[in-house]
Amino acid sequence: METEGKVRKCKDAVAWEAEKALSIEEVQVSPPKADEVRIKVDP
Repeated sequence: METEGKVRKCKDAVAWEAEKALSIEEVQVSPPKADEVRIKVDP
């Protein structure tokens, strides 16, 4: 996989407050740790 072991940037829906609209923001996702996995959802 070309992104293995690398920090990735992606868009994410973020909830800053309960019962408020979600905010679409670019976030950085760290590589998964030993007991984690990274999945890609492709619509």
